Amino acid sequence: DLVEETVDVALSEYICRCLSGGQIRVLSLRQCRISDDSLAFVLTNLAYSKVATLNLTLGTIDSSKKIKQLTKYLPKSRVTNLSLHGSPLTSRHLQQLLPSLLALPTLASLDLGDCNLTDDCAAALSRHLLSSSTSGMSTSLACLALSGNADISSSGWCRIFLAIGRLPGLRDLRLDFTRLGDEGVRQLAILLTGGTCSLRCLDLDSCGITDDGAATLIFLLENFSTSVGRISLAENEQISQQSLGAIASLLAAQRARHRVAEGVEETDFEDNDDDGEENGLGASDDWTVVSDLGASGATAVDEMPSFRG
Repeated sequence: DLVEETVDVALSEYICRCLSGGQIRVLSLRQCRISDDSLAFVLTNLAYSKVATLNLTLGTIDSSKKIKQLTKYLPKSRVTNLSLHGSPLTSRHLQQLLPSLLALPTLASLDLGDCNLTDDCAAALSRHLLSSSTSGMSTSLACLALSGNADISSSGWCRIFLAIGRLPGLRDLRLDFTRLGDEGVRQLAILLTGGTCSLRCLDLDSCGITDDGAATLIFLLENFSTSVGRISLAENEQISQQSLGAIASLLAAQRARHRVAEGVEETDFEDNDDDGEENGLGASDDWTVVSDLGASGATAVDEMPSFRG
């Protein structure tokens, strides 16, 4: 795990020796300075390694040439968890990168949080998700983080949700610290009622959601049987505790229905009574949190692999 390091020739050679020796399962370069050639050297050796989690975050990927190198070398790897969190990505970058990423048969989680994504980026992401689902790729993708991309508008989110509806294996979706708002919640509710949607966990922290958006979630949970069992709503200051309590109760009831219908997956929604008493809103697994009661949903958020870069 390298943080704010300059990855020169000597260090990149050392990393590659460790990779080829099978000594590394997680490779993290966070806010590191690395030349295009050194990155290519490291990525080339990635194919001969046992690395499952690759974090190239906080500006480590800072050029179009590095994007091309990822496109070239990642498909030869065994990476299951990839984080590009905090990398400034354009729609052109995504057009280059996504076909290779979504073709990875092992890719289970992808973090594109805080990547300055715009509506053009959302359109590119949607197109490639739809294309990959049609061709049978990306079926292994279980976790997707788009946190902190505040430049995506409601129309951008609408496109993304339409594409996500074609990914039946996706279970965890992180949209925290975006401008999703009540309109985005309404669009998301339509996604959750779709027959192919299997989302279990939603992170909607600090999304500008009000009691109006909460009412949409309550209506959804009261009238539809969905796969969702956890929702985090911390730092949405305009949601009342009454609404949060109602959502928590409805999620608990929904988890109970899941346990009856899917006995083999009972542990997916197992309640934790101690945590429930602590946050006052039922089991912590439902992720429903009021900001002034503490971030009791943090543990659940951290369960999502590789989303912290």
